[in-house]
Amino acid sequence: MKQSIIRITAVIIFMFLLLTSPVAALEGASYGLTLWYRTLFPTLMPFMVLSSFIVYTGCAKPIGTVFLPLTKLLKLPQSAGYCILTGFLCGYPMGAYVCGQLDETDELDEQTSAFLAPVCNNVSPMFMISYICISCIGDIKYSLPVMAVLIGSAFGCMIFFRLPSSIHNKENMADSTHTGEMTDKNINMPTSQALTHSVENALSASLKLCIYVMLFSIAGSIIGQISFIPDTTKAALMSLMEITAGLDKISGLDIALKYKILMMLSFTAFGGMSSVLQTMSLWSGKNFHLKSYILYKLGIAAFTTLTALLLIVIGIL
Repeated sequence: MKQSIIRITAVIIFMFLLLTSPVAALEGASYGLTLWYRTLFPTLMPFMVLSSFIVYTGCAKPIGTVFLPLTKLLKLPQSAGYCILTGFLCGYPMGAYVCGQLDETDELDEQTSAFLAPVCNNVSPMFMISYICISCIGDIKYSLPVMAVLIGSAFGCMIFFRLPSSIHNKENMADSTHTGEMTDKNINMPTSQALTHSVENALSASLKLCIYVMLFSIAGSIIGQISFIPDTTKAALMSLMEITAGLDKISGLDIALKYKILMMLSFTAFGGMSSVLQTMSLWSGKNFHLKSYILYKLGIAAFTTLTALLLIVIGIL
């Protein structure tokens, strides 16, 4: 009952904002649609097809050997290395997308996929360099410290969150039934069938991304038009919803560059509510633990903020 009231209230508020701010809503929708078909669709579609194909043909486990030392240290299945690889190279929402598929095909158990989804779901190095450093900060020399903070914090949290339990857990998860022979019906498909399933899944996922990007772009655009909200608060709220427009808003704030970078890194580490709901909608595993996902992402954002503050104090940022 309580959840229904919250949902109905949210819908009413959103409809009211659409009716009272039609120009801002149209601008937001246009921006979101443009962002999707010019950037997200051509960038993510090939990776989604390829990653699904890799999972359905049983190649995730061999590719996961790239991170074998890390997965052994953290008592993770070998195929978890593939989640880590795609999550850090391909950006949102590929890490969680792959985790969900490996959960669906029983190569990861539910507990492991719930842990991996938030820590492997991050912005790509290309986004860090081209958008954060060049477009928003305006100086490519920040590429190395920005990447070091974001990637280092994510890896640091992965180890911090997992290592204590892996030390005390006597059961070797890397050798459990979830990492053994792949017996699920979706594993080791014939090439043509795997390719067909991969394309269908990727198209469906891309359309879901389009809807969420548009909705949160509309919300961000409407917030940006509210005159009584201070610019810094607007930038924070927009970043909390969707980081692309939010980071652009932060870059225009009249504050010191180091504080702009601090805000950018903190909100980028969280990813925005748009990415949270995108991840939830693309999840093909058994259960998506929303509260756990958000708490993990908030922890990573806090760790990133502290790391960035330290680099600011010592003069690197």
